[in-house]
Amino acid sequence: MFKVHAESVLQAQQAIPPAARRYLAESKFDGTIVARPGVLIYQLDGARVDVESVLATIQAAGPLLGAFSQSTSDHPLR
Repeated sequence: MFKVHAESVLQAQQAIPPAARRYLAESKFDGTIVARPGVLIYQLDGARVDVESVLATIQAAGPLLGAFSQSTSDHPLR
């Protein structure tokens, strides 16, 4: 389930590219994502400052960046 904050319903629908929606659903992503033009910030819920949490956070970076990078040029986050 996604909760998207945007200025309009259309912007909210366009805010998460299809590839990112697929990744988030398939990976059962549990966390918070802030996406702005040129910036992607994410936090895994329940993450702590320990080896397992740090590794999980780092391992999520590549797939998240790849999924959000597959948007079209008219995407509002570009």
